[in-house]
Amino acid sequence: MSNTILTISALSALTMGGILSMSTSAHSQKGNTIVGEISFTGSAPTRKSLNTSSDSACKSKALSEEVIVTKGKLKDVHVRIKSGTAGKHTSPKASIKVAQDGCVYSPHVIGAMVGQPVAIKNKDQTMHNVHAYIGKETWFNRSQPKGAPDIIETDTGEAGEVFELKCNVHAWMHNFIPITDHPYFDVSSTDGKFAIKNVPAGSYTLEAWHPKYGLKSQRITVSGTTKTSFQFP
Repeated sequence: MSNTILTISALSALTMGGILSMSTSAHSQKGNTIVGEISFTGSAPTRKSLNTSSDSACKSKALSEEVIVTKGKLKDVHVRIKSGTAGKHTSPKASIKVAQDGCVYSPHVIGAMVGQPVAIKNKDQTMHNVHAYIGKETWFNRSQPKGAPDIIETDTGEAGEVFELKCNVHAWMHNFIPITDHPYFDVSSTDGKFAIKNVPAGSYTLEAWHPKYGLKSQRITVSGTTKTSFQFP
């Protein structure tokens, strides 16, 4: 729950009390970028080997993706401007890609906009059961045999919600898709870094969310290249 970074255009922008309003037909603020990294404090948990012996088609040496820390940097943190504060935007037609590969979801965390299609592919030589949730509510529950067409879903919830995927056949499989109402988000890579491009200048609440450690936020003023950082847990 490469990274997805989308751009938009805006006719005008007005910052008032940290809330930015804009239209999406022209862009007057290209070039502003938020860059940063996510650090992990304390002792990093050891990634456990997953017991995939129930299905010979699965990776025999797969590791848990619940917490991935490399040299003190935390992967899979969804960093975004707070939804409801970055104007109105048209959802992209291009789909977000999620693969079931070696009986793990790849990527583990990826972002999408409201109404943006999510395409779920089964690359394995075995059957998966894609069980989607929003909160504790089952959104859909669909079987996907090997070689089956992609499952494509456009209704993945509202901005601020997290669209989650599990597999009823392989209980260790888990994917998270935080939903925003704008394209200003990224997911931290193995080195903990993220970059959010083409952000209109202004003041915002910047949020960082990790599936295990939850949400952190900070105020940020964007102008040119703006650097920041978060620490978890």
